[in-house]
Amino acid sequence: MNPPIPAKELEIHVISGDPKDDPYGQGFTSMTAKFLLTDPSAMERLKVAGKSLITLRCARFVISGSVLETDGKKGSMSVMNLDLRPMDPKPKITV
Repeated sequence: MNPPIPAKELEIHVISGDPKDDPYGQGFTSMTAKFLLTDPSAMERLKVAGKSLITLRCARFVISGSVLETDGKKGSMSVMNLDLRPMDPKPKITV
């Protein structure tokens, strides 16, 4: 598996629907993300990946999904998996 592509900005959108709006009566959830890449190597990796499954990392978020649209620098994707990386432990400060 390839390491996650680093993103400068990541905006995650979650939409949920009421069961009454679903013909199966179960409701629905949709997750998409908008991203911005600034690193030239990240832009090249996105170009090579095309519309296949990719993984992006921004701060503590790691998301995987399919690219919906991109201009090579910014774009949007459907989110299939979202993970939150653990925070680094606080350093011990001695006085």
